[in-house]
Amino acid sequence: MLRKPSLLLLGLVPLLLSCTDTGSGSLGPLETETGFDILARTPGPGRAGIDVDTWISVAFTTQVDPTTITSSSIVVNGGLTGTIEVNGKSVRFIPAVPLDSGTSYAIAVSAAIKGSNGLSLGPTPSWGFKTAGTPPPPIDTTVQLGLRPGDAGFGPR
Repeated sequence: MLRKPSLLLLGLVPLLLSCTDTGSGSLGPLETETGFDILARTPGPGRAGIDVDTWISVAFTTQVDPTTITSSSIVVNGGLTGTIEVNGKSVRFIPAVPLDSGTSYAIAVSAAIKGSNGLSLGPTPSWGFKTAGTPPPPIDTTVQLGLRPGDAGFGPR
């Protein structure tokens, strides 16, 4: 005696046909490495109110080749110096001194950074953020001159 296929079974057939074996023992979409790009930046572009003790971090889509990281891999405006660390898919710039409060910073990432897949990052746009607080007072660059001829008190004493 033949029975009619269950409606539940018919509903599962399209679902099972849409799955792909990833080789990991689970069903899901097949993922492939296709490039080397920036995935995320911290602090995020355009953010304001960032703590002056923050560091700058860039996350990539692939493991970073640490042999391509130099002291100029992350450049912060104003010649800010610091330490650069590589950890898997991320590169972090830790400033040597706290950032100035209420100040805008621009960050550039070197196009020479490569992923472990051998691909170069290539040109990337810079981004910026602003720290919290009141900006420091400007440095007084005026030169104080002595008395000039015609000024009261000028002349031999």
